[in-house]
Amino acid sequence: MVVNADDIKADIAHLNTHDDHRTFKVPDDPRVTRIGRWVRRASIDEVPQLWNVLLGQMSLVGPRPPVPLEVERYDWMICSGYW
Repeated sequence: MVVNADDIKADIAHLNTHDDHRTFKVPDDPRVTRIGRWVRRASIDEVPQLWNVLLGQMSLVGPRPPVPLEVERYDWMICSGYW
């Protein structure tokens, strides 16, 4: 990611392709560097975690937790089952 990626996010919010307003995904995100795109595409950024799993220092638990900004956008009445 480029420097100040979080600051730039507000400027490109209109490019969000997710239907759910709580999540953010932009195809060809301008905040990602050329090397970063390659690293993500090749999943090389996951190799250290996989190595730690193989060594028994970590375990595979599940998806990453949502970032705080996403949690702030949750509708707690719907999430808790109260309609």
